[in-house]
Amino acid sequence: MNELIVFTHIPKTAGSFLQKKFIEANVPPNRCYTTAGLKEFILKSSDNYQLFYGHLPYGVHLLTPRSVRYITLLREPIDRAISFYYSMKEVDIKIYKHPFREYADSLTLKDFYKNRNLQNVQTRFIAGVLSDKLYPKLPSQYMDNLILYLAQKNLVNYIYGISDRLDESIELFTKKLSWTYPIDMIPYRKTRNRPTKDDLDQETIQVLLKANVLDMKLYEFALNNFNKQFMNV
Repeated sequence: MNELIVFTHIPKTAGSFLQKKFIEANVPPNRCYTTAGLKEFILKSSDNYQLFYGHLPYGVHLLTPRSVRYITLLREPIDRAISFYYSMKEVDIKIYKHPFREYADSLTLKDFYKNRNLQNVQTRFIAGVLSDKLYPKLPSQYMDNLILYLAQKNLVNYIYGISDRLDESIELFTKKLSWTYPIDMIPYRKTRNRPTKDDLDQETIQVLLKANVLDMKLYEFALNNFNKQFMNV
């Protein structure tokens, strides 16, 4: 059975751009499946799809007999956190209402990220399915150290890009996957009504740093190893 590409789409890391401008230009619509979760993946992964796209943490290769190649994009964690919070609030609820919309509307950016369920999202996705589920339920230094270790270990199995270095990332994907370069690089679903990091007060910045401390470490690790991917093309 042919290789299956799994795109781990971490929210607000330019994943929608990658899907619309890059994946859809290289994978026929009937060979690409957008999934809402693990149940769909289990039911559909044995079919003749070339790529699965969705919020799928690392580890789904254990749920299919096919050989799996993972791809993903990572983003500077504080910028991603700001974008995630404000992106929910700018969408017309008549078009789409995010599951966290009411929660986000009821809290400031600072208080929103005091919730452990919303912290260190990138590290949890790359650490794996079980780690992502257990992290909010088992707050401890041991759990934090474990999922950071797993994320760094698993990232080696990814072809990954950095959304802040999108041109280089797309070039890497084209070489690794033998795909064609996108026709345009215009951002897709960019969050517009949001502050920058420089606009935030220091108290809010400190809360965001604490809430994403593992993501910051994983991002630094990813940046340090990003150029090495080009050497293996």
